[in-house]
Amino acid sequence: MKKERGNLTAGAGGVDLAIIITPMLDMAFQLLAFFIMTYHPPAREAAIDGTLKPAAQPAVSKAQKQEADPAVKMKLRIIVQAAPGGHTKSIALLKPPLTLVPVATLAKPDDPKEFAEALKKLTAALAESARDVETKDLELELDAERAVRYGYFIAVREVAEASGFKKIGFNAPR
Repeated sequence: MKKERGNLTAGAGGVDLAIIITPMLDMAFQLLAFFIMTYHPPAREAAIDGTLKPAAQPAVSKAQKQEADPAVKMKLRIIVQAAPGGHTKSIALLKPPLTLVPVATLAKPDDPKEFAEALKKLTAALAESARDVETKDLELELDAERAVRYGYFIAVREVAEASGFKKIGFNAPR
């Protein structure tokens, strides 16, 4: 008696059940096509305008620095520190010549009202810096710790963009 694939013929002891892969592949491709066609990334994940600063240069001796004599450009920096959980712990401005001005230190980093108040203080501090003759034409840089959540970073960046500074750059997370 002859046994055919997938069929039971007279005298055979059972059915030959081979793995039928075609329907599984069809379903996998249908799911893949569905997710590709229906996925719409949030607007906040779009491209961010700004420039990423180059990596730190190797240490150079004083003699080499004097030979090169590069023009030192002063910059105004926003420094954002993170609390555990990725919430913003503090926001500060670093003004030339290396003067750290605390803008806001959050007692409860996970409180949205306190973060909104810190953004208002940052807006006021940037407006004051934009009026100051020494700092109004400086490039603005944003330094944020790696642990700061994306939403907090974007909120600080939006305040920086609205501040009126023409050039805004980002430094690599520390």
